[in-house]
Amino acid sequence: MNQATTRGRPGSLTLRMMVCVTLAIVLCLLLIRAVVERSIHFHFMEQDTKDLQALKTSIEQVLRRYGDEPDNLQSLLNQAVSSRQGQSYAISDGRGHVLYSAPGPETEPLLQRLASVPEIMPERLASWEQGNRSFRSASSISTINGQELVLSVAMDMSFHDSFMRELRGTLWAVTLGAGLLTLAVVWVALRQGLAPVRELSASIRGIRSDRLQTRLDPAAVPGELAELVESFNQMLGQLDDSYSRLAHFSADIAHELRTPLTNVITQTQVALGSARSAEAYRELLHSNLEEIEHLARMVSDMLWLAKADRGLLIPAFERLDLAAESRSLLEYFEVLAEERQIQLELQGSTQLIRGDRPMVRRALANLLSNALRHAPESGCVTIRLAREGPQVSISVENTGEGIPAEHLHRIFDRFYQVDPSRSRHGEGSGLGLAIVHSIVSLHDGELHARSENGLTTFTITFPVPQDREESHRPVTSVPA
Repeated sequence: MNQATTRGRPGSLTLRMMVCVTLAIVLCLLLIRAVVERSIHFHFMEQDTKDLQALKTSIEQVLRRYGDEPDNLQSLLNQAVSSRQGQSYAISDGRGHVLYSAPGPETEPLLQRLASVPEIMPERLASWEQGNRSFRSASSISTINGQELVLSVAMDMSFHDSFMRELRGTLWAVTLGAGLLTLAVVWVALRQGLAPVRELSASIRGIRSDRLQTRLDPAAVPGELAELVESFNQMLGQLDDSYSRLAHFSADIAHELRTPLTNVITQTQVALGSARSAEAYRELLHSNLEEIEHLARMVSDMLWLAKADRGLLIPAFERLDLAAESRSLLEYFEVLAEERQIQLELQGSTQLIRGDRPMVRRALANLLSNALRHAPESGCVTIRLAREGPQVSISVENTGEGIPAEHLHRIFDRFYQVDPSRSRHGEGSGLGLAIVHSIVSLHDGELHARSENGLTTFTITFPVPQDREESHRPVTSVPA
């Protein structure tokens, strides 16, 4: 069970977007509601400040005008306040004794909210509750007729509370309705917005293995999906190329295996058709053995490439001297070169790399074998060693008929033939260059081929070891 299956399927895009939009809408509407309530609250505070300041002014005017008539002062003060519904007052001296008060809330809470300011301001207002009613009050010290008095005024906030309760109910209803309407619009918009994705999925679903050449049109989808379509087209191209290579590879395998098998079957049938001598049977067995060994080499090479493709081959890196390895291989191929009068040469200086010795020797042996096979009699095969900046290069060059330019980029494909009319029997499994390419890739190197002016050159570049102590000892040419 993979990790994705363990975690479960991710939520749908529509659900994710709806959740995000819902949270955004709720936060925005709650913010709007809080701003509206706060604005109305401050508006009421400013209005109450003006009303309380007006009440205080009226009381001060009565005190200044009728302060010398204490017997009638209470009734005069009550008359001044009677026109102001829900408002009350309390007047006390500096020692806290209440001199005058209007019917309404208890005067003690009023006297406890003393503020030594000449004018009543919104930030100096005090709110308090008594019974089931709430009040807002303010106090200030005034000097009237030479006497310092504390004027405390209050007003009933029942109307404000009732209005705020109705407002909150209305805001909640509007908030809920606006939220639901917005979510409905967003859901429809998401459905319409994701319609191109559904159409794209339907188009992708219609692509089968026999229609890998199909390409989607990036201009037919919204700009946000154009990059996805281009990536998908690129993947289709790679799949088409890989599928074609696999089909050709399967056909090539069948062809390459059929030829030696046919030879073995035909020779065996002919031999069994009539009585033959022991020597004839011995020759037949030798011939069949060659064909079977050829099949065995081909199967072995295919298994090696399969392991390389799956990452099962891990190089055992060690310090290698390319000059010493090349000299050893030239000695091995010397007899074959002498038979065809081909001259072998090694040029350059000693170069050290980090690599897997059997793999590197196999890659160089495949290149040398390929060069000797295609070099003409009395031709020349040369190995050149060089240092190119942070890389070490080794080139295998042979004279003779070159490789056409249109085939150079495909010669590392498995079983690829520059001249399909030529038989590969006796010339190897047809996988040598593909194996070289895999080995070079395992060593983080590069492989290039060049063919011009009667010279064909295969060049491998390896990275230079970081801790390398380089020495350049000249290497003299090694004749065949």
